[in-house]
Amino acid sequence: MKLSNDTSNMKTVVFLVDNKRRDLPGLSLVAHHLRAKGIQVYLEPLEAWKACLLSRKPDMIVFNHLLGSHLEKYSRELHSIGVLVGVLLNEGILYSKDELDFNASKFHNNAHIDHFFCWYQDHADALKENLGGGVNFHVIGVPRFDFYFPPFNKQGESKKNKKTILVPTNFVFIALGERGQAFLDKHFKPWKDRIPHMKDYNNLVAVNKRGREKLFKFLNCLLKDTQHHIVLRPHPNETVDVYERWYSELSDIAKEKITLDRDSQISDLIMQCDLKVSCETCTTTMEAWIAKKPTILLLFDQHPVFWYPWEEDMALTVSDPESLNTAVNSVLEGGESPVYQEKRKEHLAKYCNSPDGQVCVRFATLLTGILSQTAKPNFSTLAPSYYRKALKLKLLHALGLPYNYRVTLNLKALVAPKKYKPKQVVYEKTIKPKDIGFWAEKIKEYLSEL
Repeated sequence: MKLSNDTSNMKTVVFLVDNKRRDLPGLSLVAHHLRAKGIQVYLEPLEAWKACLLSRKPDMIVFNHLLGSHLEKYSRELHSIGVLVGVLLNEGILYSKDELDFNASKFHNNAHIDHFFCWYQDHADALKENLGGGVNFHVIGVPRFDFYFPPFNKQGESKKNKKTILVPTNFVFIALGERGQAFLDKHFKPWKDRIPHMKDYNNLVAVNKRGREKLFKFLNCLLKDTQHHIVLRPHPNETVDVYERWYSELSDIAKEKITLDRDSQISDLIMQCDLKVSCETCTTTMEAWIAKKPTILLLFDQHPVFWYPWEEDMALTVSDPESLNTAVNSVLEGGESPVYQEKRKEHLAKYCNSPDGQVCVRFATLLTGILSQTAKPNFSTLAPSYYRKALKLKLLHALGLPYNYRVTLNLKALVAPKKYKPKQVVYEKTIKPKDIGFWAEKIKEYLSEL
């Protein structure tokens, strides 16, 4: 009997992917489980938010946020033609009340949202307060954290006879400042009058710079004394030049003790390390706790945007660079204090919905149920511009290129960096068809071992 390839009656969902390193793995796993349930799934770059409508004809589009006025307007248009609007934040942990309110639509509530998928209950509660009725709220946890559980959490091998210390950086405000004052003013305009700690954003850049300078002092002290191997991982949104210059000036002996890793998946690095050293508050610290890795927190200015005092209850903190090697040896040889474990468990339960490796499959089951109750959208009323964008998306996809591809972008960024460097940065984090294929195959490979 010949099987039909007709997919016209299949339900379809589009996930808009912001960052190929941070967001693509988790959404690829969700997509895998959805396809197993008979749902057609497309992962599209965030920049294709309009082009995906007619090219994919989805029953639902899932955004990473709906805070901009153009997206708010678009969400209402989607509602008018019967396309469901979903939101799943890619950075869903918001510790301060001001940030929580801002990201829970206190100042942007003109969007139409059918389903909001939250990492934790406090966020859902804030959204309910600001958005009111009409929105369905679901607390699902963090899809990408499933990679810290079987079958994805394969342990890598540390360097022979040495333990590995992972040091991921988190100085992204410096990169924002490097784009110039005009960019900074525009970037922080929505926040500066609504989140008190963001008002003096130039100072935040300065605080980050001081922190990075102190990090090099920590690293220099550690390299002088340690017998272990260090993996330094710059944040993907940082410029790596400063780290490359620092590394190039090290002695040959010091270079043997450290690897500058720009490209590896952070989850792989965390699972391969024996100790994770954090630059004040960072989501990767929680990821290390999920992976059951010991952690040390380095202290810099302890500014409230970058540091929360309660973290001292969950990990050893070090403020003096000369003391870091002693702290490292203490943790690696004697282990961590057991008092941290219960606090970490409580923290992960509150902010990550108690990770257990099953978020993606539960999310896929939830979406399948939602989609089963929807009527087919009516795309016949869309303007001609949608057809042009759809054609462009399909053509570029056939060529293996993302929607925001520009043949002259690198040249323009070289000639006029202030104007075009931001677009180049965006392009570098954009998913390409080959990235989608890579993760689809990688997930199949992992799951085939079950």
